[in-house]
Amino acid sequence: MAFETPILFLVFNRPNLTQKVFETIRNCQPSRLYVAADGPRPHKSGELQLCAETRKIVEQVDWDCAVRKLYREENLGCGRAVSEAITWFFEQESEGIILEDDCLPDASFYPFCREMLERYRDNDKVGSISGNNFLPPAMQVATPYSFSKYAQIWGWASWARFWNSYDFELSGEEEEWEEIIHRVNPIEYHARYWIEVFRAMKSGLLDTWDYQVIFSAWKSGFVHVYPSRNLISNLGYGETATHTNFESPLSGLRAEGLEDFEITLPVNVDPGFDGVIFYFRFLESLTNVWWLAQAMDLTGIVGWCRWQLIQTHKELRILKQADGSRDRQVQTILRQRSRFIYRARFTLLIGHFVFTMREFISLGRAKLNEVFGKFVSHKRKLASRPKPVPASKAAERPFIDESETLQRRPPV
Repeated sequence: MAFETPILFLVFNRPNLTQKVFETIRNCQPSRLYVAADGPRPHKSGELQLCAETRKIVEQVDWDCAVRKLYREENLGCGRAVSEAITWFFEQESEGIILEDDCLPDASFYPFCREMLERYRDNDKVGSISGNNFLPPAMQVATPYSFSKYAQIWGWASWARFWNSYDFELSGEEEEWEEIIHRVNPIEYHARYWIEVFRAMKSGLLDTWDYQVIFSAWKSGFVHVYPSRNLISNLGYGETATHTNFESPLSGLRAEGLEDFEITLPVNVDPGFDGVIFYFRFLESLTNVWWLAQAMDLTGIVGWCRWQLIQTHKELRILKQADGSRDRQVQTILRQRSRFIYRARFTLLIGHFVFTMREFISLGRAKLNEVFGKFVSHKRKLASRPKPVPASKAAERPFIDESETLQRRPPV
């Protein structure tokens, strides 16, 4: 029986990973398959060939399936390429599944998404269905799925009605977004964490599309389905990855099967579980705390500089268009803002240097304490050992008659 839920398959330059994920799609045999691929980067040697090899994999479709392709000749970057591909997908479909080339799903992922899309199709509170569960086994919920404020996109499904609220640019004033972030995240350091991520997005520090999904959903008040078991294994961690090019406990998560999910549950979010998700997913069990460290910067100077740089670039672009008017006020603003850019960049550089050195010193101190602890422990072990008696001393010991020793013992 054909699988009627359409699938969008996002690929790029990793033919080996693409082949593995494609095999699960082949086993599922969807009746409609959409494939989107960003173009190769001209400065990356060999990437043109890798992109071509990756695209050839889609030619292996050998079942009754309508295949539509969006292949870019030029590289748009991760943010634009993926977000525009999803927009292209939902311009033609009202709902569907979205898979990237490094997200390897369990076979139960596909029917789970199909079932949830059908059950919550008309519920305007539910925005997406995730295949991810980052909680340890001891903390899994008893029901087959639950709800969260976090949209997880390592293998997911959604509706066009949800994607219509997506805002790639995160348009609006910073104060408005800070109010939204604080409303959704009443714990202060959680809110600070997300404000730093928001500012990095606005400054162009990150070229991505997924954080915007979370922020857009918060703005519109959506919640998201997540399964009681992890249905996706992320194969993308490694040196060649765009974002996940570091070691992480999430890279070891295995995909499991899920059964008995054909029930409709009330749409309720447990803030306690969302707090745990924040720890295991976004802090990655405290192995990835860069954003958190930025949020804990009490002076706020790094975030302030970053935001001022954004505003400065915008103003300069606008003012330079009016440069020919020779208006004295415009010229003054141009000079002041141009000088500010250099000061802010220097301050930002110093701020990052201080933060990096602080982390380096902290790690060095911890390592020295570890080495010193081992040294002290070794010395204590040596001191506790009985010292050998020299032969000359042993010869000087008085001879004790055993019978006399026995006689001196107190009665039992």
